[in-house]
Amino acid sequence: MTSIDAEAVAAAVVAVPGVARMSGGVSGEVATYLPGRRVTGVRLRSSHVVLHVIANAPSRPFPELGTTIRQAVLDGFPDIVSVDVSFDDVDLVSEPAVPGDRRAKPEPITIASTALAVPHQSPQAARSPHSGALRPEHAGAAFASPSGN
Repeated sequence: MTSIDAEAVAAAVVAVPGVARMSGGVSGEVATYLPGRRVTGVRLRSSHVVLHVIANAPSRPFPELGTTIRQAVLDGFPDIVSVDVSFDDVDLVSEPAVPGDRRAKPEPITIASTALAVPHQSPQAARSPHSGALRPEHAGAAFASPSGN
C-alpha cells in the first residue's frame, strides 16, 4: 500500500465549498502526527480515514456536504477505501468576497441580541417590610408576585 499524505487529504477537504477548516475534535485528539508537525482533523488508519471538519454557515445540508467531502477524498486518493466525516461545529461567517478565493478573510455575521436587565433581588425582597411598597431604587420596575398581588 502507498503511503497516504495526510496534509494533501486535509487540503482536499478544505477545498470543498462549505468547509471552513479542519477540527481537532473535542480536545484536539483527532490528528495525524508527522515528524515535527501534526495535521489536525485527519486520522489515517490503513485504507480508512476519519475526518473532523467545521462547516461554514449558511451552507448545504450536512448529509449533502458530507457526501461531497467523502467523494472528493475517494476520488483524489485511490488508496483510501472508506471515509468517515464528522461535523464538529459551524462557523457563522459570510462567504469570501470573491467566490473560490479561500484566502479572503470572511466577515463575521452580526447577530442582534437583546440584553435583559435582571434585578439582583427577588421581587419579594425589593418590597419594604412595613408598607409593602417598592423601595425607591426599584421605582419604575414592575414585579409580579407569585400570588398575583
